[in-house]
Amino acid sequence: MIQICSYLGPNIDDICMQLNIELKKLSRWFKLNKLSLNIKKTNFITFRSKLRHLKTIPNVKTDENKIDIVKSSKFLGVIINNSLDWSDHISLVNRKVSKSIGISPRQNPPSLVGIS
Repeated sequence: MIQICSYLGPNIDDICMQLNIELKKLSRWFKLNKLSLNIKKTNFITFRSKLRHLKTIPNVKTDENKIDIVKSSKFLGVIINNSLDWSDHISLVNRKVSKSIGISPRQNPPSLVGIS
């Protein structure tokens, strides 16, 4: 199950508190419906400008299991990164296209020496 949440707040601690409350509700829903959350596949991203860095790493948990923070994640085939630019996704598409047409990004172009 994939859920995208958006929280705004004056500081990261308030946002984490809101998020942890929502995760408790989600965990309760999972238990009531006899479902489980795969913590290994669960992560979160904090979106921000490239110039702003996190001073503290947010503590986000569900059922006492810490959820990992990541810089980018694939969602419905699109790679989303923490600065919301397309660089990671474009790199992936570029590699796939290069591979499918037989061009290696590190391969030198053929030499034209000796052709008249």
